[in-house]
Amino acid sequence: MASPSVKTFYTEGPQFANRMLVFGVVSGALTEGKYMATIASGGTGIYVITWLCPNYGMVPEAAVTSKSDNRIGRITAIDRFSVTVEMQNIVGGAAAAGDFSLIVNGSMASDPIRG
Repeated sequence: MASPSVKTFYTEGPQFANRMLVFGVVSGALTEGKYMATIASGGTGIYVITWLCPNYGMVPEAAVTSKSDNRIGRITAIDRFSVTVEMQNIVGGAAAAGDFSLIVNGSMASDPIRG
């Protein structure tokens, strides 16, 4: 008797339809990932990056790191369509312009269990 056909859930399951986007921002412009998203200023040191490719199925996770001296970056908002990054002066915490790198990672599936 032949064994039944079995799909490998771990590699073919839709919840593993992972997508990672990488961005670089210098002087308020996208230098890396510029064909995958747009950038807009929400004020001094506030950057809103909206991806052009299909939206994530669920809210992705993101990480930001500053490329500028005496600046820190933090994610203040994220949803399936965009992410908002605020750069701050390391002394005092006031909003300040700065360069940064951003990684966004998530699933194209709308449900973590069923896909």
